Amino acid sequence: MKDTDNINRRRNEYFLKICLEIIRACQQRGETLTARQVVDMALSRRPPCHFATYDHARKVLSRIFASETDTLREDAPMRQHEWLELARQVKDEIETRHLPFNKALSFVLNFRRPSRFYLTTDTAMRILRPHVRRNITLIPV
Repeated sequence: MKDTDNINRRRNEYFLKICLEIIRACQQRGETLTARQVVDMALSRRPPCHFATYDHARKVLSRIFASETDTLREDAPMRQHEWLELARQVKDEIETRHLPFNKALSFVLNFRRPSRFYLTTDTAMRILRPHVRRNITLIPV
């Protein structure tokens, strides 16, 4: 399994965990939500970490910092925003803590969090859908 597959699997599992927590909390309060409402609520939460490997992030951010304008052209817009946020956080660590790039990147990947999940609504729905019935009842595992 490639590292990116493992990273995406971990991201999806964490996102699903948040969705299921939202559903359970709403059910305990007697509220009913649509799958879209659950996804929107989960997407607004902050993930625990940047879901990227050090090596891949180093390659992408090195190109971004070198001002290679085509670096992100082939990435989906959501992925572009994710990389740009990571780049801003690394740049902030370089400037405020006076860290070299490699240490700043390592610090951000280990201790900083992204502002949101960088998933499209469609992708988020695909992650949630197999685990709920139409009326947002949980499917027993």
